[in-house]
Amino acid sequence: MDSTAQRIFHALIESGALGKGLALSELGTSTADEGPTPLVYRTKERDWVLVASQAASRQSFLSLAEVAMAHALDHEGVTTETGIACESIDDALKAAADRLNINIFEVKPTSGTVLCGLCGGPMNDTSKGNGWGRCQRCVRLFGDLHEVHLCSACLTAFGAVPTVEEKLKELSVDTGSPWPVTTFCPACRAPDRPPAFEIEILVKGVTEGRLSLDRLKEAGIPKELLQLINLRVQAKR
Repeated sequence: MDSTAQRIFHALIESGALGKGLALSELGTSTADEGPTPLVYRTKERDWVLVASQAASRQSFLSLAEVAMAHALDHEGVTTETGIACESIDDALKAAADRLNINIFEVKPTSGTVLCGLCGGPMNDTSKGNGWGRCQRCVRLFGDLHEVHLCSACLTAFGAVPTVEEKLKELSVDTGSPWPVTTFCPACRAPDRPPAFEIEILVKGVTEGRLSLDRLKEAGIPKELLQLINLRVQAKR
């Protein structure tokens, strides 16, 4: 997904206009590959079939028709609504969308700061747009680049340390999380609570006795992270 479409979809989901749900994989079609970016957003009530582009155009409608048809053929009986997410649209296209019962979502996305999913620190872009960055806090611990992932729920971008993420997937049950934390951004890991950064999840697990430092060591958590967790656990006691 290109960065402009990602920001537009994220702004739309954050606005609450679609309801609470999950952003599913992009729909790949020949038209959409060259034009507006498609997405399915699933809520309890319906599937939203959407396309995003900076400025809505005739191509937006053609791409939407193609992906909506593909979705309808593969999901018989599922209540579906269609929409175009964009930053601008002219009056003629907006009127056409109204006649066709296509939802138009005009959003004003902001670039925002990509946060590290491990510690919550801001990410510096050292990647030149290739999906990598560096957290200035974690670089002191691991000296490693972060992958930039998109949240499965809201599409916000967040940083992940690959060597730590694999270990945390194995510990997802022990941390008390109902999902592997690596698929969700910190804000969506703990709905209605403060953002759940992975260090805090592990500290909470050790403090509450559901995890131990020995268990984390056995799982292969780096010693630098274990030392930091131990310091934070001691501070809470």
